[in-house]
Amino acid sequence: PLITDATGKKFGKSEGNAVWLNPEKTSPYEMYQFWMNVMDADAVRFLKIFTFLSLDEIEDIRKQFEAAPHERLAQKVLAREVVTLVHGEEAYKEALNITEQLFAGNIKKLSVKEFTQAAKIYDSGHAGIYEMCKDDYPPILAELEKEPFCDVLDCGCGTGPMIELLHEKYPEKHYTGLDLTPEMIHVAQAKNLSNTEFLVGDSENLPFEDDSFDAVICANSFHHYPNPQDFFNSTYRVLRKGGRLILRDYTSSNFVVWLMNHLEMPLANLFGHGDVKIHKPTEFITMAEKAGFTVLTMEKQKGFRAHLVARK
Repeated sequence: PLITDATGKKFGKSEGNAVWLNPEKTSPYEMYQFWMNVMDADAVRFLKIFTFLSLDEIEDIRKQFEAAPHERLAQKVLAREVVTLVHGEEAYKEALNITEQLFAGNIKKLSVKEFTQAAKIYDSGHAGIYEMCKDDYPPILAELEKEPFCDVLDCGCGTGPMIELLHEKYPEKHYTGLDLTPEMIHVAQAKNLSNTEFLVGDSENLPFEDDSFDAVICANSFHHYPNPQDFFNSTYRVLRKGGRLILRDYTSSNFVVWLMNHLEMPLANLFGHGDVKIHKPTEFITMAEKAGFTVLTMEKQKGFRAHLVARK
C-alpha cells in the first residue's frame, strides 16, 4: 500500500525520500537518522506499520511519548526497531554511537566557543553569570582540607581561580588544571603559578597516567559534559587508592531539575551556552558508584548546589 506522512506526502524515489535496504545506498546511520526525524504526528502510526511490536507495547510507548514528546521516545524506538530488523543489533548500536558522538562533539564545540569569549572577563569581577562559580571554591577548599593532599587535579579549571586559591594557601602542593577551551588555559598559564601545570584537555578522557592524583576537584563544570559517566570512570582511573573526588554542580528537587533540563537548557543552547544536563542527586550517586567510587557525601545545598565527595 502507498505510505504517506501526516502532510500527505508519499514515501518513494519520486519524492526524493527513498530509504534503501542496501547499506551501500542507505547506511545504517542514515536509516537511523531518517526514522529519528519523522514528524511527531507520524511516529506512533509508523511503529504499527514498520515494526513487530505488539499493540500493547505501542500503546504504552504512545502514552509516554504524549506525556513528554520532547524526549522523542516514539522516534527512538522506531529507529531502533527498524535498523535492528534490517541491519542487525550491532549496526544499530554503531548508528546510535555515531549519533551520540556527533551530539557530544557539537556540544563541546559550543562550550569552547562560549568560554573562549568568557575567558576575556572571567577574572574581572564582572563576569556576569560566571561570578556564581566563585561560590563553590570555599566549600571545595574546606572539603579538601579535611585530609592530607599533595597532587590535585582541577577538571574544568577555566582560568584557574580555584587553583589560585589553593596555591595561595598551599604553595608547596602540586596542581594540574585541565580545560577544554584553549583561551581559558592561555589566561591560566599567564599567571605563572609555581608547582602548577595548566593543560588543554577533555575531562571525559583525562590525559594522565593511572593513580596520578590524591584529589580531583570539579567546580560547576559537570553540567557541560555530554558523557558524564565517562568523567566518573576517567576520574576513578587517575585517582590513587583512597583518593577523593570533590564535585560541585547544579541540582535540586526532581521537579526543579526537570524544569531546568526542559526549559532552561534549550534556551541556554539557543543563546550559545554549552550546557547539557542538570542531574538529580540520585544520578550523581549512581554514576559515581558505577565507576567504582564509594560515595561519602551527597548533599543538596543552597544555591541549587550538589556537593559530592566520593572515595576510590
